[in-house]
Amino acid sequence: MAMQCLRCQAENAADHRYCKACGSPLQPGEVAGDLERAHFLERQGRMAEAAQEYRKALTLDPENVDARYGHGLLLYHEGHLNEAIGEIQRAVSLNATFADAHFMLSVCYYRKCMFEESVSAARQVLAIDPTYFPALYRCGRALFHLGRLDEAIQALEELVRHQPSNTIAYYHLGTAYERKRLWDQAIQAFSRVAAENPRDASSHYHLGLNYRRRMQNDLAVGAFMRVLELDPTDAAAAEQLQNLQK
Repeated sequence: MAMQCLRCQAENAADHRYCKACGSPLQPGEVAGDLERAHFLERQGRMAEAAQEYRKALTLDPENVDARYGHGLLLYHEGHLNEAIGEIQRAVSLNATFADAHFMLSVCYYRKCMFEESVSAARQVLAIDPTYFPALYRCGRALFHLGRLDEAIQALEELVRHQPSNTIAYYHLGTAYERKRLWDQAIQAFSRVAAENPRDASSHYHLGLNYRRRMQNDLAVGAFMRVLELDPTDAAAAEQLQNLQK
């Protein structure tokens, strides 16, 4: 019976261990082959079967970092956070400089509201690779939730220096400035978001709030009117506008 390669779909003789076309492992019982099948099944959305292939690989080689990490990612995407953390922690224990694994730990911890752990994992990523900018974002967001606003602002400001078009980072930087009552800086941050994405009603709403706090009522009116142009059902913006126009 011929065996089909999962990577390139080429037909191979049943006794071949590797694909004649692309060199991928074919035989069950080979860790690399189990991982190849797991990746293929994930791409097909066949998650239960993919998980079986990861478990096969880990039975053969419990210390295979790629299998641990891949299985952890699958568990994360399936919503099994505790199990995902366990697998990814094992991957990190096997390879302490695995930046992607540390980052995914930070993401998992954040999803579980374990913000201290999320910060620690994100900073471990940055110690390994200072240019791993998603870790700066994750660090900033976790610090914000911990109420460590100065550190959150520092992380997010560093991020936007490297990625000046990162509107999500600017938005959350704006909310951190608001918490610190830094109205002018908040206006600058939300203005960047609105400039990059003029149809983002939330950034215009925050601009209206901060213009009002700075007693720049004409600008506040314009911002709230823009919100209502984008979303006529926004009751909060309508109330703010009504109060300003009294």
